[in-house]
Amino acid sequence: MNNFPTLTEMGISHPEEISDYVLRTQGEVSDTLKIIYKRGKGSFLPQSRSYKFGRAANTLLTDSGTSSTERVHEISPFLQLAIVELDSIVNAKRVALSEKDQLLSELLELEQTVQGAIADIRDRIVRLS
Repeated sequence: MNNFPTLTEMGISHPEEISDYVLRTQGEVSDTLKIIYKRGKGSFLPQSRSYKFGRAANTLLTDSGTSSTERVHEISPFLQLAIVELDSIVNAKRVALSEKDQLLSELLELEQTVQGAIADIRDRIVRLS
């Protein structure tokens, strides 16, 4: 089962290696999506890859009384699907990092508590001598 059909269609075969992405608008006509990877040591694959998507130009009626219109350039629906998939990958990794940071913080706090207790016991032993 493919959890990332849009990314697969873009040619991305290892979505688990994606670490982040950047989306840039190139004027009114296109968007550039840069996908950043965390590759394994010794990998010959690129650290990032860019994809360019055109924007669709639509004419919208802004005032029905005067029949004035405005030209609007909309993001590609395919790019929107890719962003949803990328967000799910990147956000899952951020949550995992957040949990890791929290566990490391708890471990540090526990180490400090134990060291304090050990120091207290040593002081009491010294006073008994």
